[in-house]
Amino acid sequence: MTRSTFPLRLSDPAVREAIREVAEHEHVSQNEYIESAIRNDLIYRGELHSLHLRAAAERLRDISDQAYAALVERSIGAFGDGEAKPDPLSMTALHSGDAGRSPASSHTSILGSVAAFRTS
Repeated sequence: MTRSTFPLRLSDPAVREAIREVAEHEHVSQNEYIESAIRNDLIYRGELHSLHLRAAAERLRDISDQAYAALVERSIGAFGDGEAKPDPLSMTALHSGDAGRSPASSHTSILGSVAAFRTS
């Protein structure tokens, strides 16, 4: 199995020397040490990102809960305001002989939903 490799160019000579010293102290190659350091850094950063995402989701949930509560409060207030207003339509009782007659007119044409239930 062939492994792909790429040259690693370290711009800071002090970092390069520190890697050499630590790898020698750990009895591993510099490549193994660097690979291990990268793996550990990826794990650390992944966990850090995960924590940040969870915190952001928690904040969004709190904001959503607050927005929902405010919406319910506004809806209850609007419902109460609407109940206090007079009805926009005035009700008129329709009797079987009145079906199809408009309260404003006296003609006898059969119109509307009451006519659908008329038996005579």
